[in-house]
Amino acid sequence: MGRLCREVFVALVNQIKAWRTESSCDAGEEKCLYELVSARPLLITAKHTSRHRGSVEDLSFALRPTEQELACRVTVRNRTDFKARELRDD
Repeated sequence: MGRLCREVFVALVNQIKAWRTESSCDAGEEKCLYELVSARPLLITAKHTSRHRGSVEDLSFALRPTEQELACRVTVRNRTDFKARELRDD
């Protein structure tokens, strides 16, 4: 059995908030630097800044209850913008 959209919404928002600082990074992983942009009942938007790739991802989570509303379907979309990096010869 799935989870209700309300439960999924709370879990996603809480996880994004938990991963907002660089101190939440573990051993070089990317579980950090997330920013909650907006949170409406069926749509969550966030940004993730990669420490390693120099990119920013725009994330959206669209939540949709199943027909009997016993579970929640989540569609995730992302778009990545790569920051320009300065190349130098040292």
